[in-house]
Amino acid sequence: MQKIILILLIITYMTGCSVSKFRDQNSTVVNDIDLKNIEVNDIKRKNLTSVGFFIRRAEIEIISREEKQKFLGTIKYNIPDRFLISLRSTTGIEAARILITSDTILINDRVSKTLFFGAQVAGRKKYGFSNILLPVLFGDVIINQKKEPMISECENGIADIESFVDGCKVNYSIDCKRNKSISLAITRDIDNKPVYIKYDDFGSFESISFAKRVRISGLNNFEIISIKFSKIEVPWEGNLEFIPGNNYEQIEIK
Repeated sequence: MQKIILILLIITYMTGCSVSKFRDQNSTVVNDIDLKNIEVNDIKRKNLTSVGFFIRRAEIEIISREEKQKFLGTIKYNIPDRFLISLRSTTGIEAARILITSDTILINDRVSKTLFFGAQVAGRKKYGFSNILLPVLFGDVIINQKKEPMISECENGIADIESFVDGCKVNYSIDCKRNKSISLAITRDIDNKPVYIKYDDFGSFESISFAKRVRISGLNNFEIISIKFSKIEVPWEGNLEFIPGNNYEQIEIK
């Protein structure tokens, strides 16, 4: 499970790097001659993280050359920046609980009875990444509106939006009719190899839209990481409960 926790941390932080444009030729693109431009605010209003939510089931499969691993998870989110993630075996036994905020990381590893703790600054220093773009895992678009234009042109039903967020260069491919990202590619500074993210099977609630299937490829030695979200409660306003394990060894993330 420690390996899985490390993988999750890599996924969590991997978005803090330079991002290059990628468009999957098999992605569904809606062409509409009336769609000439899209407004950034219209895209942001569809972000899942614009409200609180509770993903009651996340099915995660990690495929490498050596093995295939499956595990389950739940994700709770309180605006503006608090995530609580629970990881469980396929039999339902909780192995770890992770609290992520704008300035803190806490990991309760129930398998090794260890509490990992640290500041986001330490996490970024250790792993070389930032948590600010974590919402892109749900298909959200994070844009620095102070520096980027508020309107983007559509070409063949797609708008390419580039932004600089927390020192990261991000380029999204947006479906102009959905006002949602359909794919992006990440080039991490540590190895300059692209990591591709593709979104599929979108769900919605009122103005909110989110990807229910996420496919990540090119991350380290893993061939494919697929995530399927289901039983999504939105909006949600519950509490995030993180109780450190009793008598757990405490290790600071430095």
